[in-house]
Amino acid sequence: MENILNQIFSQSKTSPFLFLGSGFSRRYIGLDTWEALLRNFSKELKMTYEYYSSKHDGALDYVASSMSEEFFDYFFNLEKYDSLRTQYSQELQSPDSPFKVFLSEYLKNESHISEENFLYQNELELLRSINIDGIITTNWDCFIEKIYPDYKVFIGQRELLFSNPLEIGEIYKIHGCITKPNSLIVTNKDYSDYNDRNPYLAAKLITIFVEHPIVFMGYSLNDKNIVTLLKSIVDCLEEEHIRKLGKNIIFINWNSDPHCSISISHTFIPLDRMSLPITLVNTHSFIPIYEALSVVKRKIPIKILRYCKDQLYELIKTNDPKDQIFVSDIDNLTNEEEPEFVIGIGIQSQYGKIGYDIITKKEVCRDIVFEELKYDAEEILEFTIPILLQRTHLVPFNCYLNQLGYTSINSLQSNETLWEKLKKGVSQNKSTFINNVYNSQTIKEEINRFSFTEFLEKYDADKIVEYAALHDDIDIDELQGYLKENFQLYIEEKINISHFRKLICLYDFLRYPIN
Repeated sequence: MENILNQIFSQSKTSPFLFLGSGFSRRYIGLDTWEALLRNFSKELKMTYEYYSSKHDGALDYVASSMSEEFFDYFFNLEKYDSLRTQYSQELQSPDSPFKVFLSEYLKNESHISEENFLYQNELELLRSINIDGIITTNWDCFIEKIYPDYKVFIGQRELLFSNPLEIGEIYKIHGCITKPNSLIVTNKDYSDYNDRNPYLAAKLITIFVEHPIVFMGYSLNDKNIVTLLKSIVDCLEEEHIRKLGKNIIFINWNSDPHCSISISHTFIPLDRMSLPITLVNTHSFIPIYEALSVVKRKIPIKILRYCKDQLYELIKTNDPKDQIFVSDIDNLTNEEEPEFVIGIGIQSQYGKIGYDIITKKEVCRDIVFEELKYDAEEILEFTIPILLQRTHLVPFNCYLNQLGYTSINSLQSNETLWEKLKKGVSQNKSTFINNVYNSQTIKEEINRFSFTEFLEKYDADKIVEYAALHDDIDIDELQGYLKENFQLYIEEKINISHFRKLICLYDFLRYPIN
């Protein structure tokens, strides 16, 4: 299942955005549903929640409006609200401000991460490590800011509309935040004003929705706020972009049954003029979701990436470089330092090659195993592979040779310059990839009693990477699948990395033979 999710996320050149709803905060910090919140609030009034609910046919925004209106006089006349009136004196700007102040204070007191909650401790640890570009949320609480303290927060629809979001390292709280009570979208008037501006918000978010996978968590499929926003976005798009949008939307549906198995299917969200196709993930645990999102690690902290993008924007907008130049190794930067921004402009054919000098063996291995093919075959064979071969002959590169049409030793030798650079690593015999295993003949006979699939199922990871080359009937697709599933062990060096890389070289040798 992780592999399927990885494939979905890897289709985009950009990292995903999370779109978080109330179910997300309810899961981790136990916040009330909106109805439960209003039901609790009704205890501050003379009438019961059922009175307000029946009065407005259960429409929660109208229930909130009615409660807000009645609470106004209580707030300013009752002694028990004296401290709130003093604390939030600057926030009391409109008739519904007392209501929003009370809700904000209540949620501040209720919002806390329970580190003792063993049910979700593993999820929280993974959540902190996932690779995302940003978060959009309708939640009011500050839970997500505690998880990502380096992300810049935009509060409310207005702040987002009149700012310059960079779409990296940012949190968009489109329904407001308890740190600014008047920003909360809660009453009928709030929703009416919000919906009037929804097309402008949609226009602001279009690039994110088209260019990034969007992972919805904590919503029901028929949530009217999400449906309305998606409709506004779709209304701005041509059919080609609508299809791309549908491929980007992944909706996580939480199943209350702890014994349910995770499943992925395709369904539709009905909009006015069409149905939008989406990917639906049904799961009880979010661990597989977070693990898929954490496979690819950033080399540069997202805070620094956002800073660089911001500086580039300011440079273009103001056309004023301020004559400041500073050179530093980015690995030595601390969280407190803000590096000066440097941009280089030149001829790609000259400067682009420099980057190939620093590509690592693990990056080459990932490119080949996952068939990402993100590197230029000619450049990587000329610059990267020869450097790596200086340290070891076990470097996979047949894949790149095949891309350039080199499928035999003779064809490769016809390019004398390239042959001289690569001949140390060219293998014509499978025996190159067999480890020096004690009693290898006995082990060879033992493992060949099984099919290659059975061999992968029977042995643990360390034995597989040590013995696999001894098998007489290696299934190339099965081998690739195994390498993908266990690649993170190689990245984290939780397995014999030499054996694992040798197994990747064997895969490369079998998949792209040089005869």
